[in-house]
Amino acid sequence: MAGLGKRFRDSGVFLPKPLISVDGSPMFMKAVSSLAGLSRDLFFFFVIRAADELHNSLGKIVTECVPGVTLLQLDAPTRGAIETVLKVAPRLDPEAPLLVLDCDIAFQSEPFIEFWNSGEYEQFDGALMYFNSTDPAYSYLASDAANLVTSIVEKQLISERAVVGAYFFSKAKKFLEVGNHLVAQFESGDENELFLSLAMNELIKEGGRILAIPAHFENFGTPHALESYLSKNSGE
Repeated sequence: MAGLGKRFRDSGVFLPKPLISVDGSPMFMKAVSSLAGLSRDLFFFFVIRAADELHNSLGKIVTECVPGVTLLQLDAPTRGAIETVLKVAPRLDPEAPLLVLDCDIAFQSEPFIEFWNSGEYEQFDGALMYFNSTDPAYSYLASDAANLVTSIVEKQLISERAVVGAYFFSKAKKFLEVGNHLVAQFESGDENELFLSLAMNELIKEGGRILAIPAHFENFGTPHALESYLSKNSGE
């Protein structure tokens, strides 16, 4: 939750995006609710802007809503989601699974819950959930006959499988290894922004097996997307 929420600010909404109300709760709690049904112990790490804590008590609200959360405040923007997640690297168990989740979405996926709860994830290097779309605002994955992801492309229709903003790594160290490598590439000028899709593509390039899993998806990340969601769910 370390972004500026520029599109909401540009539309005149100055409350930090994670705190905008969706169905009567802060937006970030819609994302957290996606994890209901996961049977293993979950340890939550929230990365926020220090300015959002100072001016809107974002961190205080997070800790009230998610007891036991580990909170990290950033004084300056990062160069992308990979770098944001790497900020919590010293606190991660490298052998534990890692799920990186956007704060402005929600998903439901019984196949993913089963994948996690059964321990099936140990047979893979990671997983990506997808929903059917042709909207160029999303990123898309291509997969083979075994539902293994072969590539992910930002904002380009290479299939009708749009990527949910949830990136699963079977062990945190798999992310840490490729993430640090990609930061080094970025600093040499090879990348424009440190998208999490780059980490998945890097794993695939190294022979990693990333399973594509279907999900139902909701997006609240822009004023238009939130308006569409609220309109649809109010029966209009």
